Amino acid sequence: MSHYEAYLTGLSSRLLSLVNTSSYSSSYGCFDKNYWHFKTSDFPNAAKQQGICGLAKFYNFKHKDNGLYKSQKVLDIITGGISFLKDIQKNDGSFDEWYYNERGWAGPTAYLVHALYDTYQEIKDDISKELKSTIISIFQKASPHLIESDEKHPLANHIAIAMLALVEINDVHKDANLIKRYDELLDQLESFFNQDEGWTLEYDGADPGYQSATLSFLARIHRINNCKRVERICLKSLEFIEKFCYPDGTFSLNMGSRHTTNIFYFGVEYFRETTSGSRISNWIEDNFHSQTLPLDHDDNYFLYRVHELFDAYCESINKSTQKSAKIEYKSFNYPQAGIEAMRKGNVYIIISHSRGSVLQIFDIEKKELIAIDNGLIVKNKKNVYTSLWFNGKEGKRNLTIIKEKHFTVFTFILFRLFFIIFARNRKLAYNFKNMIKHILIFNKKPSKHFYTRDIVIQEDQVLINDYIEMSNDDESHASFGDHYYSRYVPQSSLFNSKRFSSYFKVKKISFNSELKHTRKIKL
Repeated sequence: MSHYEAYLTGLSSRLLSLVNTSSYSSSYGCFDKNYWHFKTSDFPNAAKQQGICGLAKFYNFKHKDNGLYKSQKVLDIITGGISFLKDIQKNDGSFDEWYYNERGWAGPTAYLVHALYDTYQEIKDDISKELKSTIISIFQKASPHLIESDEKHPLANHIAIAMLALVEINDVHKDANLIKRYDELLDQLESFFNQDEGWTLEYDGADPGYQSATLSFLARIHRINNCKRVERICLKSLEFIEKFCYPDGTFSLNMGSRHTTNIFYFGVEYFRETTSGSRISNWIEDNFHSQTLPLDHDDNYFLYRVHELFDAYCESINKSTQKSAKIEYKSFNYPQAGIEAMRKGNVYIIISHSRGSVLQIFDIEKKELIAIDNGLIVKNKKNVYTSLWFNGKEGKRNLTIIKEKHFTVFTFILFRLFFIIFARNRKLAYNFKNMIKHILIFNKKPSKHFYTRDIVIQEDQVLINDYIEMSNDDESHASFGDHYYSRYVPQSSLFNSKRFSSYFKVKKISFNSELKHTRKIKL
């Protein structure tokens, strides 16, 4: 039994526990338990309807431990889920995920189109003409929204999933406008792609986790249309992703622009017969349970990670891999991403200079993480500051002010009222969403306080020399090596036990005005 197969068999219970299985209910087939059961949400999160795809995969999964195989009750729940999805689709074809009248483009509309397409492929031989018509009508209604909408900030994985949705709708219902928009988005994606280093922009930098998501979506496109331009991006992306598959089985950690620590498997397995594909596929198999897996995700992301895992499993049994192909952990330098790695004997050191020179050190032979440093966190009476930000690659840099945003009862009521009244129009909703992104993600101000970080790699140790210069004499508190997410990303803050093992040592120091600190890490 493969690593994917063994893991998949344990996911069906959680999947079924999230969906409303009561056929008499007005929310039959709804996967948002906060809405239909706990009553803590006043609208259903449409993105969670991706759960229909996971159930459809289980419906067709012939396995001795799968009691859902060809179950009529499961098919009925899927049917209910599709009907519920139709009922909550907006008049402009979009769907809401995080807030009412969001009218999301890639997320969630394109994601839902992809999940519905895959669901249709799984159950089309067992469903009525009426349900097929319902599915087609959802596609037709979503098409203009996917064609006409866009996003202000560059997110390569969103462009890729939108492209996939367009190709999949066209596969079921031909429309020249879909392909025209696909070509436009492919041009846009290529403009964001760093051909030399193999990564595409995720806001303002490279993110290995979301690069694997972009690869996953593009690989599905390639499976349908065999596009050579898409294939070139995929193959180069594999080479980039390989660099962040660590000896201890973890992935990326603090290297990326969006903090993602999980790898998407499908693209790797689809291209597993390539050199990098073979290496990563073998690494996944050898270290599967050390990674961030579907059960480590919250409900929103668990629901679509299930069918991602199913698709990877199907590819893994249909394609061969070179079992001897192993990741070699060679030194590299990606100056445009601001990331470099050095190998000294059995020690592998990787540093992201663009993110405040955070680093990780591994013992390749023992497959252990020796040390991790997530940069500086400084707190005084006024603010919290961090070095974990895109603020220059070397020399004297500004500490960045971090301000947490939380709703109060009053501000939440105002937020809801505002979007009920003003976000009925798609273009207005688009502008409001960009405003929210700016507040939550980009509204980080450089402070008047500075730091420098110098990393010295010696034969038997690594020295991290930090200097903090505050512009006032107030008492400040500095933390070295602690963990902090400096950017709001829904699919982050995911942990496994390895991230809190003995190597994770935090040092806190109080000081006034300035502080010099050296951390010594023995190799």
